[in-house]
Amino acid sequence: MSKAFELGAEAVYGGLVCSGPHTWPNANLITDRIIRYGDIVYIDIYDLVYHGYRTCYYRTFCCGKPTQKQREAWARVRDWLWDAIKIIRAGITTKDIVEKWPRAEEFGYPSEEAACLAQWGHGIGLTLYEPPMISRIWSLDYPERLEAGMVIALETIGPTDEKRTSTHMGRELG
Repeated sequence: MSKAFELGAEAVYGGLVCSGPHTWPNANLITDRIIRYGDIVYIDIYDLVYHGYRTCYYRTFCCGKPTQKQREAWARVRDWLWDAIKIIRAGITTKDIVEKWPRAEEFGYPSEEAACLAQWGHGIGLTLYEPPMISRIWSLDYPERLEAGMVIALETIGPTDEKRTSTHMGRELG
């Protein structure tokens, strides 16, 4: 958070760091656990404000050299993310996006509701979570059309035997 302020942030309303067993299935479990070699480390700095605009910034790292399973899991969630990014343009719907992502049961969740924040997206701008909200829970049945000028953040998460891997990307529609 201090680096964000050094780089000109006006406000940072939230942030967390999770590692190892605390990164899956819910990455919001904050403890005083020491990061260990081989851990997946998830950093979530959210609701950053620059020049009145809000954004979120999430990153996942491996402490040390990642295992083959960790590399494979990261490649899988990266592919889910990029499959969605490749189709984003004004005129498509949120349903088109979520159809690029697997069903929750395919990556370790019991239901779409349980995986709500595991495969999702949202608009960013004057507030952190602006329309459209993108999730398999509602976008399949209630799709929203994307419009020029929207800024969209997409997030994908997938489990491994060694816990969480995630990717995150924002994109402005032209």
